[in-house]
Amino acid sequence: MSAMNPDFNIAMYKILNDWNPMQLEDATQGDMEYYEIMDLVHQKLPFEETVSRISEVFLHSFEQSPQKEEITDILNKIYQLKATCEIV
Repeated sequence: MSAMNPDFNIAMYKILNDWNPMQLEDATQGDMEYYEIMDLVHQKLPFEETVSRISEVFLHSFEQSPQKEEITDILNKIYQLKATCEIV
């Protein structure tokens, strides 16, 4: 994990954990996936590629993935958050 703004990482984790797209009884069961997603966000890939890679993370672990629109919404939230964290 890149040494970026720790507040951003914590907030991004919270967004993913609250999202809990696989409706896990214990959202922390998705931690491994959330960390992979956080890593993807830090890679600064093109938006569409990030969306499809996030989908792949879920497919790999759960053999299903949230809708593309849902991933796009979450990613937009994360990017808005990132913009605010960089201002601080």
